[in-house]
Amino acid sequence: MEQVLIDIYENIKLQLPHFVIAFIIVTLFFIMRSWIVKLILALINKLMIGIKEETRKTIRDAFEKPLRVMVVIVGLYIAVLNLPYDLQSDSLMARCLKTVFIITFAYGMYYMDHVITIAMSKFRRKIQFEASEVLKKFTLRIYHVVVVLVAITMAADQFGINVNSIIAGLGIAGLAVALAAQDTLANVFGGITVIFDKPFDVGDLIRTGNIEGFVEDISFRTTKLRTLTKEMVTIPNSAIANGAILNFTQRDQRRIKMVLGATYNTTRQEIQSVIRDLTDMLIALKGVDTDSVYVRFDGFGPSSKDIYISFMVLTADWGEYLIIKEEACYGMMDVFEKHAVDFAFPSQSVYFENPIKMEKTRI
Repeated sequence: MEQVLIDIYENIKLQLPHFVIAFIIVTLFFIMRSWIVKLILALINKLMIGIKEETRKTIRDAFEKPLRVMVVIVGLYIAVLNLPYDLQSDSLMARCLKTVFIITFAYGMYYMDHVITIAMSKFRRKIQFEASEVLKKFTLRIYHVVVVLVAITMAADQFGINVNSIIAGLGIAGLAVALAAQDTLANVFGGITVIFDKPFDVGDLIRTGNIEGFVEDISFRTTKLRTLTKEMVTIPNSAIANGAILNFTQRDQRRIKMVLGATYNTTRQEIQSVIRDLTDMLIALKGVDTDSVYVRFDGFGPSSKDIYISFMVLTADWGEYLIIKEEACYGMMDVFEKHAVDFAFPSQSVYFENPIKMEKTRI
């Protein structure tokens, strides 16, 4: 027993300097990681000649944290190689370190959204393709998924895992899942159709079916609308893709249509004068499409002589539309007052065939 303890002591004594050196290496790399990272980023910054400062900053910010981890990993890897053990490149420790290295690099690539957005914008300008905000978000999601999948594949390869066989196995199971999730797949394909057809974008005011509201989010499966009364409505993309979509935001004009009723004692000459002045007032009104102004005597209503008015305002903004409509209503009031014509309101006259006799009743 005593000899065993002596052998253990001698073994530790021989290996202790290696562990001390390994500890010193890891400590040095840990302490110097900030300086090393700054040096690497400065070198990368010099290599990025001709790139805008905003893009450079995005790259530096994306890789600063991963580089700190990578520096420590390199130090740990060097320290492990210094130990008196047979740790070849295919050993478990080395493979684990390489896996962590892959994950940290993928972390930096994952947060390169700004750079990817700029690259996509340049590519779209070359092919003369205009992309919506939804398509941009969709592309970034695909980029994130690709980065994660590539990182998983590379990490699995370090441990000899054949990803292709796993994918083939999932394909058979996926067929059963697809048959059981037809509605979900229909919504996903509907979302892809909406994204690429671009019938609307986030922030647009649309109507689909009997639902009207502002688009707040478009995902793979659903589209979320905020109604005018502030409720949140979640609609499956398959219903949107297969239905009619009315986009109010994409129009460049809004129509104003109304019927003004003049009392029945208004003469023909007065109505003609009112129509003429209403037409001149609307044509002179700022924000009105002059070619779209129609003011006509429309016929005889139950309680009024009706004047039909229709015109387009040159704005799609709801607030500006209301302001122009308000000014038009004030102008209509002024025209009626100018000609001493009264607005009609619903009324009825009752005629009795025989005169009504009023008799006093004694109580």
